[in-house]
Amino acid sequence: MTELRLYQPQYHELFFREQLLSDPATMAFNRGKEPSEDYHPDTGCIDFPRSHWALWYTFWMEREPETFYAVVADGRTPLGEISWFFDGEAYRVGIILKKEHRGKGYCAPALDLLAQKAFETYGLPALSVTLSTAFSAAVKGFLRAGFCRVRRSGGTCDLVLTQEAWREKREEK
Repeated sequence: MTELRLYQPQYHELFFREQLLSDPATMAFNRGKEPSEDYHPDTGCIDFPRSHWALWYTFWMEREPETFYAVVADGRTPLGEISWFFDGEAYRVGIILKKEHRGKGYCAPALDLLAQKAFETYGLPALSVTLSTAFSAAVKGFLRAGFCRVRRSGGTCDLVLTQEAWREKREEK
């Protein structure tokens, strides 16, 4: 790992997101959900054509702190994407790393950078995620980043990282 960073893409750079969401190897984790207009349940891929970019960009890039989106990069190499959105109760985190970059230790540092943005820039109280327990590598990455398991039921687990816990973890380093 060189210099892991988050960067918010310009509108014309959304081609990376389009490529990421259309890669069957990367999106295999997302297979089998209910069919919808832009979702392919057989591959887990999600269509993100240029005709959707303007509305998506307005929603995700121009409403901070309710939403936040960034590309995760190692130096100049984009590895995936990371985000949060406020669902009315909590700030929900999402992360997708390209298949070829998984298992290389990027998840926890990327989540730490996201937490730094959430807590230091915006003063958010906490970040949370609900994951399938079948995604054990993802669960481990969130736990390494300091998230705590708060509930487990029906094949899913809820994890939360509070601003206070994140600050305490950083002070320990």
